[in-house]
Amino acid sequence: MSYQGKPNKKTKRKKNHKNLSIVQGMLLVVVFLISGCKREEISWNTKDAKSNSSENQQAKTDWQNVTDYDGENDHGDENDQENNRDDENAQVEQIDRADLCYVYVCGEVNEPGVYTLLEGSRAFEAIEMAGGLSALAATDYINQAELIKDGMKLEVPTKEEADVLEETIKSEQGGLVNINTASKEALMSIPGIGEGRAQAILDYREKSGEFLSLDDLLKVDGIKQGIYDKMKEHITL
Repeated sequence: MSYQGKPNKKTKRKKNHKNLSIVQGMLLVVVFLISGCKREEISWNTKDAKSNSSENQQAKTDWQNVTDYDGENDHGDENDQENNRDDENAQVEQIDRADLCYVYVCGEVNEPGVYTLLEGSRAFEAIEMAGGLSALAATDYINQAELIKDGMKLEVPTKEEADVLEETIKSEQGGLVNINTASKEALMSIPGIGEGRAQAILDYREKSGEFLSLDDLLKVDGIKQGIYDKMKEHITL
């Protein structure tokens, strides 16, 4: 039978010290792990903050660029409009008043009034500006190919008025028919001129303007020397 004595105080202190060391070691491990996680979390938060800051800064830069571009476009549009207005004003200034004709268009037109046209314009252009001929207009009475003159009065009569005017002119001219102003009906009163030749004369006037001489009738389709000889004693300019 062996005898086992009680442990002395020195042995107990060693054992307690050993246990304390183990506990301290475990605590250090726990503290290390916790601090490591915190450092990693702080590191990730720092990276996220830097990333967010960069993204925000880039977004601000992009927005500033868009704003600056829009502002440049706005100024560009305003400058373009101003340049266009300057060009239009310059074009208007280039038109000398001496090149303009003021014509009073009245009678059987839809919108009588004074109209401004460029020199070299024709009567039909003035009539178009006045809204065109009315339904009562004597369309054959006016020579629409006539060159307009500054200050002229272009009066379009009715068919009844045109007949009266032609009779008056005939009496003043000794019964002669004015080939520059006569209507189709008046032209048909000339010996040798039927409806077809009368229309040909009107077409010539509209295309070429007034006859400058009686001989110009020979330029009209369907009028030869024999026909002209019959009519020349009954016509005038």
